[in-house]
Amino acid sequence: MDTQVHSTSPYAPERNSTMFVLQSTAVAGLTGSTLGAIFAAVRGQSRLAWAFSMGTNWVLAFAPFFGIREAVLHYRYQKNAAEGVDSFRMRDKDELISSITSGAIVGAGMGLIWRGPRALLSGSLMYSLLACGGQTLYLVGRQWRLRTALQQRIDNQSPIPDRDQGFSLSRFWQMEILRPDPSAKPAPAAEIDPVGSLFVWARDKINANVDLPDWTSPLLNAWDIEYRKRLNIRLKILESQVGELRETVGTLRKDVGEDNVR
Repeated sequence: MDTQVHSTSPYAPERNSTMFVLQSTAVAGLTGSTLGAIFAAVRGQSRLAWAFSMGTNWVLAFAPFFGIREAVLHYRYQKNAAEGVDSFRMRDKDELISSITSGAIVGAGMGLIWRGPRALLSGSLMYSLLACGGQTLYLVGRQWRLRTALQQRIDNQSPIPDRDQGFSLSRFWQMEILRPDPSAKPAPAAEIDPVGSLFVWARDKINANVDLPDWTSPLLNAWDIEYRKRLNIRLKILESQVGELRETVGTLRKDVGEDNVR
């Protein structure tokens, strides 16, 4: 489930698939032999026989698994290269798909050999889930390792904070603690309207639970400060427009005469 890969695509990571399959199969066989010896010791049976038997079974199971996985992974790399996709960005997804596909194929084959055709679907499903779980745990561990290494590198490259140089009168005046910042503007004072806030809260509760007629809307908004501000602005605009209209009418009357305007 890992690293260096030989591929003709410039977008794919370099990896030696043959060496990876051999090393992974050897590790799987060694793990199976160790578990077999432990089970034999618990049951009081021959450790050598159990270690050889379980190690062989693990080699026979994992050798095709890793082989098929590498084949699917190379297919994914070629597909990414044909579509112009960077395989480094799709690495986790490609490895997960390859592991699930390989687990499903190997599981179907093992179910067919051990249990017959009836175990094809169950074996495929079980081994694909096992492969998915194992690959997911591996990816989570790898991401954690990469994040930890990156954080350590960032910490090592961060500048060292200045040491405390003690009290200095010149440094104290340069700190400008008590001098106000001319660019800083004081926050506007919030308008306190407890009665209006309580009425707005009650109005919202009523509107949420009761369907009121349209004529009640001005009454319910009468205590809202923001609503009154918007209403006053509109009234001022309307008064200004009415004043301009009166001036226009007066000018027109002077130009054409009172009788013609009527």
